Formats: sequence, structure tokens, C-alpha cells
Amino acid sequence: MHNQQAWILGFAACSIVACAQSTPQTAAPPDAGIFIGDSGSDAAIIVPDGSTNDAGVGCPAGFTEDGPSHCARWTVAPAGCPPHVLSATLLADGRVFVLGMENAAIFDPARDEWHALDFGRRTPLQHTATLLGDGTVLVVGGAAHSPVSGVDAPCADALIIDPTMMQVRPQSPMHTPRYSHASVRLPDGRVLVTGGVTGGAFSAAPDAASGSPANYTSSTEVFEPETGQWTAGPSMIEARALHLAILTEGPQVLVGGSFSRTAGAEFATSERLDIARGSWHDAVRMVQSSAELLQHSATLLSNQTVLVLSRSSAARYFPESNSWILVDNPAGAHSSGHVASLLPDGNLFIAGYLSYSGMLDPKIYETSTNTFRETINIADETGSAAGTATLLHDRRVLLTGVSETGAVFFESRTR
Repeated sequence: MHNQQAWILGFAACSIVACAQSTPQTAAPPDAGIFIGDSGSDAAIIVPDGSTNDAGVGCPAGFTEDGPSHCARWTVAPAGCPPHVLSATLLADGRVFVLGMENAAIFDPARDEWHALDFGRRTPLQHTATLLGDGTVLVVGGAAHSPVSGVDAPCADALIIDPTMMQVRPQSPMHTPRYSHASVRLPDGRVLVTGGVTGGAFSAAPDAASGSPANYTSSTEVFEPETGQWTAGPSMIEARALHLAILTEGPQVLVGGSFSRTAGAEFATSERLDIARGSWHDAVRMVQSSAELLQHSATLLSNQTVLVLSRSSAARYFPESNSWILVDNPAGAHSSGHVASLLPDGNLFIAGYLSYSGMLDPKIYETSTNTFRETINIADETGSAAGTATLLHDRRVLLTGVSETGAVFFESRTR
């Protein structure tokens, strides 16, 4: 009860002060719950500019027909993306902060240039990076792998990345070290961190009562940017790790899924946080299994529904009815390491690698028809998994981890 009262008081205070002073960033797209990958070495840019050929028919020179109404092409992108990208965050000024396993960089789309940033440490795996209201980035938690024990040790570190000053500033650590957690910026500017693995092997033995691995947590914490401090948040109904978390209308925070090798084909569940009241409620069964949601993407669509893609299925969530439905996917299953980004026209770009061939497998989800279609593939390029996908202010999407041999651009135009 004490945590819930603190949550409500904090939300009310921030609503009156911080929210009244904030300016909506209408040019920046909402956080789409993008999957954070652990592999990939370079970057590509997906450019759905929606431009029209002057002739009105056919495709411009260098482009290839891509269905009845689009033209597309792949070209070389500038070098400089950090290897093994773990996260990418769109900044308020349109640049992108990219954090690799060994180093970091900021991509400037206005000049198509990369600028290295001294991160000063090895990046923890399965961390989260969240844009704050003042334009800085909060990097939280993660795991440091021990080659001796073979166990991933969770960390409680919190860092502020200042892209203007090109500085890294340590903050107060979280109360609970964790990795494979999820982070969401709330409407009042605070950051909610949910769940995660708190210690030991990722697939520890399940708890007898809950059936979830004993080292998964239901706890949450809240970061206050103005003070740099953490407070305990309301615990979720279920313990979760590698789960989706996304801000929906209400406003509410939707979380769902949790990978567990012990869960088999059991259906995952979702629940919602009532931000104003500071309580979780309405745990419901999803239409995808825990195993399917091992590597997923979650995107808030323009109609305020949520599309969740797993490695073998697709589902839509409807906030008004708190319900899930399966989406027909005639284009085939998505790769387990895919990424997704909402495009300016409301459709969704999806990219990943096919495990049997190592080839990039791009698709487009058409929101108006609720269907998937293939798009042209890059020739003679292979890789292990896509890293991140970020919609830029200039209507392009920055895609990392596309290729082992070099960075590439993908451009799409309407005929």
C-alpha cells in the first residue's frame, strides 16, 4: 500500500508540474517497443519516402518494381555504425544514439554521418535505453557474461547519455539488479522499469507456486529524472522477462508474455497498469505462447491497437476490449531475430534473417488490409540477425545489423 500511495503522489505531482511544462514532440514517433537484439555489425537505412515518379508510371532509374504500386532499391550506406548493436534511440533533434557491445556512436541523418561517443565501458547485454524529456537517454541494467561460470550477472547501473555534450553521467543504481527487463517513459516524464532476470542462469528451474523461473521478478522501479533517484513501483501480477511493454491510450502500460523454456506451448498472459491509480489489473490470456514470444516486436499502430509479431505468428491487441486476436500471415513466419518499425504511411516494415539461409527477409505489414506482403530483398548480403529499427524524422528508418560486409540503404517510392 505504501508503494501504491507513493506512486500516486508521484504521478499527481509530476502531472501538475512536469507535464504542464512539457512540449509534445509531435515530430518524433512513439516508442514502438522495439526488440533489442544482441547481434549484427553494420547498419542500413530503410527510406519509405512516399515520393511519386514524375512520369507517373514505371520506376526511376536504379529502382526495381516492388509490387503493383511501389518501387524500391538497395544502396550502400556510410560506414561508422558500431559493431554488434544492442540498442538504438531516436533523439529529440532527429539524430540516433546507437549503443554497440564495445562502443557507441550518434548518427546524424542530416549529414549521413556517424560520430563516435566514448561510452567508457563494455555495454551490458539486454539493457534498455529510453529517451527522456530533456533529450538525454537513460541506459538501465543489463547483464555481464562471465566466461568462467557461464552465468549472466545482472547489474543495477543507470547512466544518462547527454548527446549534446557527448557525455556519459552515472546515476543512482536501481534497487534490484536486472536484465531482460523492459522500460517505458510515462506521460509525466518518469521511466517505469518492469520485470527481468535478477540472478543466476537465464532458464532457472521454475518456482513451484507460479511455474515461472524462480529468478524472474514481478517487481518494478520508477526513475525520477529531476532527482536522479529510484523508487519502488507497483509489482506486476506475474513475474516476467523478455516481455513486451508499451504505452497505450488511457494512458496505460501494457505488458505481456515472458519467455520460459519450462512453459512449453502454454499461452502467455498480458496485464495493464493503470498509471493514475498505480495498480496492475486485468491479466488475460494472449493468443501466442511463451515460447513463440521469445523474440518479438510490439508496435503501437495509428489506430491505437498493438501489433505483436513473434517468430511464428502475429497478433493484434485491442485496448478497449482488452482482448487479443491472431492475424493471418500468408507471407510466412517471421525470423526469431526480427525488428520492426512503423512507417510514415502507417504500415510496418519488418526485417530479420532466415535461420536456414542467413538471408535478410524483409516484409511490409499493410495496416489497412491487415495483411503482410514481401518486399525486394538485398542481393548477395548475409548476416546473423537484425539489430534495431528506428524511424527518423525525415521519414527514413535506420536499420542496424543488416549485413556482415557493409552498411546499406533501402529506398521505397510510390509509383
